[in-house]
Order: sequence, then structure tokens, then C-alpha cells
Amino acid sequence: MPVKIEFDINPPLENLKYWIEHVEKNVINDLSDFWDGWARKLVAEEIARIFATQGYGTWAALSPRYAMRKSKIYPGRTMLRAKDVYFRASIRKGAKGNIFESSATEMTWGADEAWFESTYGFPYPVALEKGSSKMPARSIYDLAAHSEALQANLVKGLTDYLHKRIDTESKRTFGNV
Repeated sequence: MPVKIEFDINPPLENLKYWIEHVEKNVINDLSDFWDGWARKLVAEEIARIFATQGYGTWAALSPRYAMRKSKIYPGRTMLRAKDVYFRASIRKGAKGNIFESSATEMTWGADEAWFESTYGFPYPVALEKGSSKMPARSIYDLAAHSEALQANLVKGLTDYLHKRIDTESKRTFGNV
């Protein structure tokens, strides 16, 4: 004689369906909070590290003549840190010359070439990234874009963010089960 077992699924399947749709729509497909709350901080930290290590040690040294002049005018300041305008634009959301834009699916971060050109008459971000006949490249954003440490931190940050958000949505939908 067969034994029949019936199960009631708690929470109801309708709650589960709502949760899946809600998580997909509001968590996975809209990463706005991740970009502004997590990713920009990770990118800014990596860029600050690039400045602190002078391009992870890859930037060409200042010319002896300019190094002497800079040491008198800006004592103790490292490369690209004379007045810190470029540094602040590179690491602080809302700083003069900073670009921060985000949408549900992407983030743009950088220093605004047009702002530097209109303010100082020179497009510092592009000139430093690419270099010129008079100045060697001192890349910041290219180094950040290729940083394995930054990539690993972004993946970990996104994972942590998604776990936190999904856990919050689960508690909201199902309670503390």
C-alpha cells in the first residue's frame, strides 16, 4: 500500500515568485547603489595607491631641472601632487574636475579633461595618460583599469553587496525564517 505525504510550502510560492522577480529587477538589474556606495570608493582607493606609489613605481622620474624647481616651490610633494587639484579630482566624488556618473548598469569615474583645459589651459588628464614629446606618460586611469587588485576588490565588493541586498530582500519578503 503506497504512503502519501503532502507538504505545505511555507512561504507560499507566490511569495517566492515575487522575491525572485523583485531581486532580479531591483538588485541584480539595478546596481546604482553598488556604484555609488561601494565601487567608487574602491576605485578611489586604488587611484590613491597609484599616486602614493608613483604609478606602482613605473612613472618616469622628473627631469633633474624640474625636480629641483619643484622641491623649492612644493617641498615634500611627490609627482603629480604639487597643488593636489588633479589628485582630488581623481579620488573625490564632487571635487572640481571630477567625473562621476552612474546608471543601473555602469559607472564612469575620472578627471574631466575639459575642466582642466578650461581652468588651466591644458588637458592634464589626457596629457598625463598618454604623455607627449616633452613629458613622459604618467598613467593613472590605465593602471587602475588593469589593476588585478582593483578587479579582485570589485568582484569581492559586488559579491558582498549582492549577498547583503539579497539577504535584505529575503527578510523583507519572508521574514526572519
